[in-house]
Amino acid sequence: MEVGEVQRYSDEFIEGKLRDTLAAKERGAVEDEFVSKIESLFDLTGDTQTIGNSLTAFYSAIDNLSVNPSSIELRTNLIESANTLISSIKSTYGALASIQDELDARISNELDTVNSIVKSIADLNNRISSIERSGLNKAYDERDQRDVLLLDLAEKIDYDLVENQDGTVTVSLSNGFYLVHSNNYHELSFDANPSFLKGADPAESLSGGNLHYITYDYSYGNGTGDINLTNIIANQGGSIAGMLAIRGVQSPADDSPFDAYGTVVEVASRVEAITRELLTTFNTVYRGPDPKNGKYSVDLNGLPPDVFGFFTFDGAKDINGDGIATDYDLDNNAEDIKSFSRYLTNAINRTPNIAAGFAGDPNGGGTYKFAPGDSRNLEAVSNLKNDKTINFRIQNGNASVNFTGTFEEAYHEMVNFVGNARARSMVQKSVTEDKYISTLNQHDQVSAVSLDEEYTRLITAQQSYQASAKMIRVAQELFDEIIQMYH
Repeated sequence: MEVGEVQRYSDEFIEGKLRDTLAAKERGAVEDEFVSKIESLFDLTGDTQTIGNSLTAFYSAIDNLSVNPSSIELRTNLIESANTLISSIKSTYGALASIQDELDARISNELDTVNSIVKSIADLNNRISSIERSGLNKAYDERDQRDVLLLDLAEKIDYDLVENQDGTVTVSLSNGFYLVHSNNYHELSFDANPSFLKGADPAESLSGGNLHYITYDYSYGNGTGDINLTNIIANQGGSIAGMLAIRGVQSPADDSPFDAYGTVVEVASRVEAITRELLTTFNTVYRGPDPKNGKYSVDLNGLPPDVFGFFTFDGAKDINGDGIATDYDLDNNAEDIKSFSRYLTNAINRTPNIAAGFAGDPNGGGTYKFAPGDSRNLEAVSNLKNDKTINFRIQNGNASVNFTGTFEEAYHEMVNFVGNARARSMVQKSVTEDKYISTLNQHDQVSAVSLDEEYTRLITAQQSYQASAKMIRVAQELFDEIIQMYH
């Protein structure tokens, strides 16, 4: 029986398709994983504290106090309800910031894996070219090992692949930047302050840190030749692209935490929009209809509230001196705060400080007294819950989207946004998984080894061997008998 040369069979088209569908599947899986985490922050069962039910409880406390504005118990309840609303905003925003930080850390770990894989591919390239250079041998084992690594790499990032005449492969991103060429490779970095920022402030993360860029340094460690590869990788397949789609992708000109394009940023921007309107619109109504001309609200001691008299933050000031809490005051605050949801506090820490009514006629010295039973200011503030003209500015990358409606409608719009994002991620995950499984089946029909088929072939070969051995033994016996006949 003659044993022929071992052959390695691979369909490069199907191999490439398998890598592409694997990259898409991994991106879809990661996106759905993290959108699911975001969705969990907006429970609609009422079992957990959310911004939505905290808003409802807050307005209910305002309505209750308006019936008996002198009640210390009801005033205490309003302060506690305001604190609960603030806590809900800060905890929701903080959870979104934690998700973004987790993604940043995971991307860093994934890039370490990518760097390890591309180095191993370059090493195998070198071994394959050395073995096959003479044309007498084939590096089958090394090629199989490289194929496994190429699939591992496809799980992380999408790439283009070209096999060269010497048996090596070139692995490159869609812009032509090569990760592997022959036995050379490029290791990627994850940098918060790369050289292409040219001294500008790095993009701030939701938690107050800095978002990182995926870079390569052409200055070989001097930190002067960084190129930005973040957008290139983000627009492709692979787990890293999925993480960037949720974390957010920023440009070198960005410094606000809401400048980046990403699902978690879009949701956080909606939380921030509610916070800003509490600081501006709510405070403006709370101060009274015309404070400059004496039509302002007063507390139990007859004192008017400050510009940021109900909701505030450390360092809050009337920057332009117009007596109204505005976006200008927020955007130009002395503390240079960019995300007020992290710093939101209650300006009222004592029950007498709640301004329930409007200023009455002045008596000696021009002091305005609170009239017992006057709840006109609380009623004006309560009417805000039905005011559909409030304009919530939702920053979306370098642009902004305006939502007009009530506070509760703004919250429901946020919930709907998250729900739609989850629905899309679930569909995308299912579709990409199905495409991958279909391609994998095609791949296995061409390149995979069937154990059942190989076992059958082994049994057949064994039986053939046994039959041949028996024929040889019989022939040998006949030959021996013939020899004996002539002796």
